[in-house]
Amino acid sequence: MIRRWALPLLLLAFGVFYLLPLATHGLWIPDETRYAQISQEMLLTGKWASPHFMGIRYFEKPAAGYWMIALGQAIFGQNLFGVRFASAFSTGLSILLVYLVSRRLWNDPHKSLVSTVLYMSFVSVAALGGYANLDPQFTFWVNLTGVALWFCFDNTTRNGRLGAWALLGLACGMGFMTKGFLAWLLPVLIALPYAIWQKRFRELLGYGVVAVVVAIVVSLPWALAVHSQEPDYWNFFFWHEHIQRFAGEDAQHAEPFWYYLPLLLAFSLPWVALLPATLKQAWLEKRTPRIAFLLLWLLMPLAFFSLAKGKLPSYIMPCLLPL
Repeated sequence: MIRRWALPLLLLAFGVFYLLPLATHGLWIPDETRYAQISQEMLLTGKWASPHFMGIRYFEKPAAGYWMIALGQAIFGQNLFGVRFASAFSTGLSILLVYLVSRRLWNDPHKSLVSTVLYMSFVSVAALGGYANLDPQFTFWVNLTGVALWFCFDNTTRNGRLGAWALLGLACGMGFMTKGFLAWLLPVLIALPYAIWQKRFRELLGYGVVAVVVAIVVSLPWALAVHSQEPDYWNFFFWHEHIQRFAGEDAQHAEPFWYYLPLLLAFSLPWVALLPATLKQAWLEKRTPRIAFLLLWLLMPLAFFSLAKGKLPSYIMPCLLPL
């Protein structure tokens, strides 16, 4: 019964709790109005490579996230539902990833269903799924890199591994075009220690080339196009939005090292009471490959974002899927 009804019931719950509320309240200021305006200008002007906000060049983010919001407006209209659909759709894909990867990890329909229900009922996931910015999309692409990585290491056939590494490259390329270089760094933080621990470093180097090539093929056309139209784009985007935010003394949204620890508790609501038993069991099973991989998937990005000078709550959303 679980095998037959799990996905239809999850789809119904997603429609009721994620899609129906999208048009029930106005756009939040400033983020939703800004992202809606930039995407709308792409539709109206046809300038798809370089984002503009009310005619002013806006170099804080790449273009792919705006493309998705613009696509929602093109399909459903320039309205609340159209503006927010990309966020809800991306969150829905992340929910599906939870189901797929948990089936691969345990091959237990009951665990897969419970894991998926837990994830989609996190208050933080539900709230961001109805919010028109780039974080739900970036979270999906980073989630996909984690899922693809596990399939890379778990596959036993050559074709299966090649397909998984290609999928990883696609996710990295799209994540890069959505929010930047973090999409390339985060999977390395997970894959490198896991491959060394499993004595599969040569495999990582050999098959990793596939992911690198696919990521470059996916992102290079846009990278060249925006450089051609706005030669100073990359200088601003790399130094201001990455280096300065991570290490600059005057970094925007500066917070202390421990900032994300209480936030992770809040993001786990309403299931925060399960965390002690969860972490204890994970620690006891830390030497099993799948639990070790999940711990790296959770802790390495969390540690990286904690080291950064600039912090925003939504940065750790990709940590919730392995949690």
